[in-house]
Amino acid sequence: METVKSNKNFPKRKSIRLKNYDYSTAGVYFITICTKDRKNYFWQPKEIYCKFIGNNIIRPYKIPLSKYGRIAERKLLNIPRIYKGISVSSFVIMPNHIHMLLTVSSNQRYNHSTTLDVTEGKASITRVVKQFKGAVSKEVGFSVWQRSFYDHIVRSEKDLAKMWQYIKSNPLLWEDDCFRKIR
Repeated sequence: METVKSNKNFPKRKSIRLKNYDYSTAGVYFITICTKDRKNYFWQPKEIYCKFIGNNIIRPYKIPLSKYGRIAERKLLNIPRIYKGISVSSFVIMPNHIHMLLTVSSNQRYNHSTTLDVTEGKASITRVVKQFKGAVSKEVGFSVWQRSFYDHIVRSEKDLAKMWQYIKSNPLLWEDDCFRKIR
C-alpha cells in the first residue's frame, strides 16, 4: 500500500486505493461509504418491514428512510446528471453506510453546467464519491461521513452477480452486518 505524505506532526495514513490504478477507467466499481462514527443517520434498523415465507426471507417491503436518508438517495440518483457516462447501477442505503455499484463508461465526462462543486474533466471514482459526500453533507448541514471510502473493482460477471446479490440482501442481514456498530 502506498503511504500518503502528511504533516510530520500527524501519523502517516496509508492509501487504500490500488497503486497506479486509474480510477476513471471504464468498468464497474463496488463502493461503500460509512457515516462518521457509524451513526444511524439514514434509517432506524428496527423500522424495516420484511415479508417472510416459511424460513425464507423474501425481501423487505420498504426501508423507511429518514430525512437524511432521502437526501442521500436524491444525491445518489443525481450522479448520472453530473457525470455523463457514470451510472449508479444499484445501491442500498443502510442505517450508517451506503453500498453502490458505479458503472463508468469509456466516454464519460463531467457535466460542468450541472454543478459548480467540481472542475471540468474526466471523472474518477474518487471525484464522484467526494462530490456526492460533499453534496449530502452540505444539504444536511454537517459532516455526515467518515474519511475516505471502500472500493472493489468488479472484475468478472460472477463478481458482479455477487455484488448485486449483496446489495439486494444487505438490509435483511443488518444484524450480522460488519458496519453495524454495537452500542
